Order: sequence, then C-alpha cells, then structure tokens
Amino acid sequence: MEYRKIGETYYIRVDRGDEVIGSILEVCRRESILSATFLGIGGCGNATLQVFIPETGGFETENID
Repeated sequence: MEYRKIGETYYIRVDRGDEVIGSILEVCRRESILSATFLGIGGCGNATLQVFIPETGGFETENID
C-alpha cells in the first residue's frame, strides 16, 4: 500500500491481496484522520458488503465472489 496527500485529499493505492478497509484505517491512524468519505475505483477478487439496517439495529451482509 502506498499513499500520498494532495491538498486535503489522500490517494491510496492498495496492493493486490491487501485488505482495503485495513489499508484505509492504517492511513487514518498514521495521519490522525478522525472522519472521512471514501470513493474507490478498481477491481477486487471478492468482497463482503454490509448495510446497516436501522429498524433492526443489525447489518445485512452479502459476499460477492
């Protein structure tokens, strides 16, 4: 994983096989980022998506291979 800051924006390149969320969290810890939004372009071999359901207080999970 490599990243750089340009202006107020951080650009992160995640290596094949690296965990995306873990890489983002690592940059946030290093740079003391407390709040952010995420926009991604690229591909992945598989993913697990979760959506918070306010009515139940739980998450709906879907695995994509």
